[in-house]
Amino acid sequence: MDLHESIQLVHASEMVFGERFYQQLAAKHPEVTPFFAGVNMHRQAIIFTMQLAVVGAYYQRHSPTSQQYLQVLGTQHHRRGIPKEAYAIFRDCLLDELRQFHGDDWSDELEQQWRAAMDEVTHKMWEGYEERFHV
Repeated sequence: MDLHESIQLVHASEMVFGERFYQQLAAKHPEVTPFFAGVNMHRQAIIFTMQLAVVGAYYQRHSPTSQQYLQVLGTQHHRRGIPKEAYAIFRDCLLDELRQFHGDDWSDELEQQWRAAMDEVTHKMWEGYEERFHV
C-alpha cells in the first residue's frame, strides 16, 4: 500500500476519519483543545478528512494550487494562535491514528511516506505562517 491507496481507503470508510483523529488528539494532548474553541468539530473532522487528499496531492505533485492552499492554511493557523510546536504533535497523532486505521496493512514504508508528506506540508504551511498569505 502507498500513500495514495491509504487516502483512498480513508475516504471510502463509513466513518469520518477526522472525528476519530480529533477525539484522540484531545485525549492525548489536551493542551491543544483551546485552539478549537468555538469550532464545529464535526464539520472540522469532515474538512480534515478531505484535506488528506491535499496532503497526498502536494506530496506527489507540488501543484501551485495546493501550495497556495497550504500557505493560506498556515496563515489561518497563525491567526488562531496555533504555535509551530503543535504541528509535530498533530503529525504524530495523525500517524498513530492512521496506523490504527490500517491495522495489519500498515508498513514502515507507508509510515515513511506519510511522515515525509506531512513534513513537506508543514514546511509549506509555515511559509504562510511566516509570510501571512491573503486570498
